[in-house]
Amino acid sequence: MMSSFNVQVLCVLAELLGGALAWGPDGHTIVAHIADYYLSPDVKAALNTDLYEISLDEASDWPDDYDHTPEGKWSFDLHFINYHGRACKFDWATDCKDDWCNVGAIANYTKQIFDPSVSKADRFFALKFVIHMVGDVHQPLHVSSGDDIGGNAITIPRPHFSTKLSRWSHSKTNLHAVWDEAIILQDLYDIEDNITLLGASPPYHVHYHKWQLLADKLEKKLGDEWAADVKTWQAAVANFQDEADYRKGLSIVAEESAELSCKAAYNYPDGSAVQSGDILDRAYYLAAKPVVEQQLAKGGVRLAQILEETLKRSLRSGAPTASLFV
Repeated sequence: MMSSFNVQVLCVLAELLGGALAWGPDGHTIVAHIADYYLSPDVKAALNTDLYEISLDEASDWPDDYDHTPEGKWSFDLHFINYHGRACKFDWATDCKDDWCNVGAIANYTKQIFDPSVSKADRFFALKFVIHMVGDVHQPLHVSSGDDIGGNAITIPRPHFSTKLSRWSHSKTNLHAVWDEAIILQDLYDIEDNITLLGASPPYHVHYHKWQLLADKLEKKLGDEWAADVKTWQAAVANFQDEADYRKGLSIVAEESAELSCKAAYNYPDGSAVQSGDILDRAYYLAAKPVVEQQLAKGGVRLAQILEETLKRSLRSGAPTASLFV
C-alpha cells in the first residue's frame, strides 16, 4: 500500500538506521494517549470506526514494525528529516524534496484520513502513519544531521543516568537510541521510585514498560503548568483548511525539533559537543528530561488538533458523515 505521492527507492540509509525506533513503544504510546485525552466525542466516534475498534495507543507503534518488512521498507525515510551539517534548522525545499520526509508524509497522509473517496483500509493506513509520524517529528534527533545519521553514528557506552538503567539491554549504544528510549525509561524509573517512596501503588495498564506513569504526569502538567501553552502549541497545525498554512505550521514544528537537536541532544548544557565514546551522566539526563517531556506533550496535543481539523474539513465538504465509514 503506497502513499498518495510517488514512492521513491529507499536509500542505503535504511540499512544504517535499521535499529532506530523513534521514541520507542513507550514514547509513541504516550503521545497517542495524550492525543486521545484531547479528542472531541465526534472525532473519537469517527476514529473508533476507522480504527477497527483498537485505540490510538495500540495503533501508534505499527509503522516502526512495518518499515522493517519487505513490503514496508519503502516508508523508512518518512520517519525522519535530515538537515545538512550542523544547520540546526529545517528547510522544506532542501530537507524534504518532493515531500519525501516526515512532515511531507504528515501533510499528504492527513488528507486521506477522513476522505470519503478513499477506501476504509487506506484511511486506516494513513491514520496509523499520521499518529506515528506526528510523534516522530517531535523527537529532536528525528530532525537532525544527516552527517551522523541522526546521532546513530555517535556511538557511546550505556548511559550512566542511574543504576536502574542497567536494566536497559544495550551495553553499547548510540546517541539516537538514548533519545528514542533511554531518557524515557529513566524518567519512568524515577517516577516509579518516587511512588514507592510515597507508599502509593496506583493502577496502570502495562503495554511495554510502565508508560502510563509518564502519561499521567504529562497530562497533569498539561492541565496545570502547561495549560496556557496548549492552544499556542496546537495553533501551529490548526489551519488544515489552507494547505500552504498547514505546511507552514508543520515547518514550525520541525524547526522546533531541529533547534532542540543541537541545543539539547548534540550538546551538553555547557555547549560542548557530545562525541563518540562519551559516557552520558545524570547531569545530561536531567537537562534532557524536561525537553523530552515537553516534546511528548506537544506531540500529543498537536496530534489531537490535526485529527480534529481533518474531520472538520471532511464534514464541511458536504460529505455525509456515514459515508466516511463504509
